[in-house]
Amino acid sequence: QDQVAAIISSSFFIPHVVIVVLNPVIQRYGAYKFIKVVFLCKLACSILVLYFGSKTGIRMAVYAVAARVLTEVVCRTSPLIISNLVDHDRIYNSRASSKSGTIVGAANLVVKPAVSLAPMLGWS
Repeated sequence: QDQVAAIISSSFFIPHVVIVVLNPVIQRYGAYKFIKVVFLCKLACSILVLYFGSKTGIRMAVYAVAARVLTEVVCRTSPLIISNLVDHDRIYNSRASSKSGTIVGAANLVVKPAVSLAPMLGWS
């Protein structure tokens, strides 16, 4: 029971620490490259678990925490990606004012129902 509690609590705490610690990296290299590296890390974790197996509880615990942390890190940086998209749209289309409401609204039109429906349909 104590191990499960430690896994769950660390998977909620560690993403915040990772974002704070890696914020200079995100600013230097950009959000796209950062998220690309995070996805590659998640893929590498999955391949390692597939290759080495999950015979011990420690391996699965480390994988579960790593997968959750990497997923949460991407979720925490998604507002940055949307703001980059808004800025790019303004520059690319030479707009006097940004269409941030339209872009954020369109993104939420897809994301919010998916977040609400996924647990009800058993996809979470």
